Amino acid sequence: MILLGKVHQGLMVDVQAANEKLQKRSEAMLMQLTGVNQDDARDALSRAHGNVEIAVMVLNGCVTPG
Repeated sequence: MILLGKVHQGLMVDVQAANEKLQKRSEAMLMQLTGVNQDDARDALSRAHGNVEIAVMVLNGCVTPG
């Protein structure tokens, strides 16, 4: 997974938040990786349709999901 680019800072970021447990885990990862609060992490995940990789880019201003 590391060689495929699915891991960032030791965290498996290629996650689709398909249930409540994974959604909370995704929020925690976003907060750890980007330093945002839980509300901002939740908003970014919503805008990225649950995709952690895209949510990180949204929070860093790299992409605007459409």
